[in-house]
Amino acid sequence: GAHARAQADRRWEPARFRSLAGRTLLVVGAGHTGTALAALVRPLGMRVVGVRRTAGAAAPPFDELHTPAALDDLLPRADVLSIHVPRTPETERFMDAGRLARLPAGAVVLSAARGAVLDADALLAALERNVAAAWLDVFDVEPLPAESALWSHPDVLVTPHCADQVEDFPRRFAERFRALWEAEPAERGA
Repeated sequence: GAHARAQADRRWEPARFRSLAGRTLLVVGAGHTGTALAALVRPLGMRVVGVRRTAGAAAPPFDELHTPAALDDLLPRADVLSIHVPRTPETERFMDAGRLARLPAGAVVLSAARGAVLDADALLAALERNVAAAWLDVFDVEPLPAESALWSHPDVLVTPHCADQVEDFPRRFAERFRALWEAEPAERGA
């Protein structure tokens, strides 16, 4: 946003920013990745609300857990919306213009789901209305075409589908695979 523009212009312009403390993070897709993110933001003082296929009693790191049926009612509370759902027929364009319009003014959208889950055109329109910024790591077409308006939007950070490219990712992946393999058959979906 403003800091990136100031840096590009080599301008020293301190500016106030909104703290995450006291804000609400809405994690849509409260599975393994969404839960790990929730645990990371808890020390920042955020309220964490999760959405997953099956609800249940809220448990750390979530303050609340809901099913997708509650999503439209939860979006107006989301200072930060983080999307982590798989691509399925039910999640295709799941985050559309109507849902993005329900976000409060100044909301931030993070997407590390699958490109088809978030309607990019609707996001561009929402960035002109109520969404303050977005970080996108996944897209309908990858690599993201050079002519995409997302590349040049001042309030969008584009990364090349690399959220899982930490240097020790192969070890982490292998450990997770092993843990799932050693789990009870019901836990691994068998």
